[in-house]
Amino acid sequence: MAQDTATVGRHLPMLRTINESGEHLVKLIDDVMAMAKLEAGRATLTVESVDLAGMLRSLRDVFFLQTKIKGLNLTIDRDDSVPSHIRTDGGKLRQVLVNLVGNAVKFTEEGSISIRVRSEVQRLEKRLEKRLEKHLEKRLEKGLEKTRANWEFLRFEIEDTGPGIPLEEMDCLFEDFEQTELGRRAEVGTGLGLSISRKLVELMGGAIDVESDPHQRRTVFRFHILVERLAQPQSSLHPTHPPRLTVDSLSVMGSDWVERLEQATTLLDQEAIFQLLDEVPKPYQGLRDAIAQIAHQFAYETLIELTQAYLANCIDRIA
Repeated sequence: MAQDTATVGRHLPMLRTINESGEHLVKLIDDVMAMAKLEAGRATLTVESVDLAGMLRSLRDVFFLQTKIKGLNLTIDRDDSVPSHIRTDGGKLRQVLVNLVGNAVKFTEEGSISIRVRSEVQRLEKRLEKRLEKHLEKRLEKGLEKTRANWEFLRFEIEDTGPGIPLEEMDCLFEDFEQTELGRRAEVGTGLGLSISRKLVELMGGAIDVESDPHQRRTVFRFHILVERLAQPQSSLHPTHPPRLTVDSLSVMGSDWVERLEQATTLLDQEAIFQLLDEVPKPYQGLRDAIAQIAHQFAYETLIELTQAYLANCIDRIA
């Protein structure tokens, strides 16, 4: 129905309600299933090589539009001591970051959101030292590890200038189905995001906590996880750039197609983007590859700027 231009105007409010209700239900089912798996002890780590620097860049792209619309300043600060490539469960790390940054964006109406990453290798607390020793002993016993030198804790901080969390709500913040009063009034979320994040962080050998001061309009979520430091891959020393995409190169597809691409990109709808790419004729495969690579890298800002510039040029020519 959303694609039916003859009816979309009349039914748009109802379509939005149906869509939002469906998305909430899917989110609730996904969260309940994830929690059940964690509670049953069936969740396992999939340790892999992770481009941490690239993950942080894609995180900024994912939240670019939401922060831009609200006028928020989103910054990422990865300390020089933090390796660009690590071994950990990349999917679970990304899920935790998306949950925490998503909450910050959701409840912050003005100011900024900061993501910071630091290495704890030089100043481990005693509890972290014990946890590291225990983890490595198990890996050494199984023959999975030959040295302790490359393992360390990374600390992630997500700070926002939102309304803050009252002290009386802090104790139950990470419990199942618990929400702050602000979250209940907003009628968003399932009350499982922080609980799932805590369990995922613990699964990765770490811990999570929060510090908040409503009077100062400051909230900081901190978590640390155990990772293996990797040497920077040789290929990353000379990163490949996506194929050249220009405003003029979009002209081969026409303004109607570019407008639909702009709408899909604004909604961060990757499925719709790739459906549009399927319409690109074979002679223009280079255009398809360029847009596909940008989409895969979550560089939505670039795609939005190009499509909007093209559509603006079309309007100027008509005028």
